[in-house]
Amino acid sequence: MQTIESQMSELRLTGMEKSWQAVLNTRRQHELSLLEGLSNFY
Repeated sequence: MQTIESQMSELRLTGMEKSWQAVLNTRRQHELSLLEGLSNFY
């Protein structure tokens, strides 16, 4: 997983990187704090 994130960062694909992070966070939504959950919206 870290490889995908680092490749997107290297390619400057910030939009895709944020979307990927949102997908990962929804998988672990029961573990997120309120601030972490809200960061998915911005």
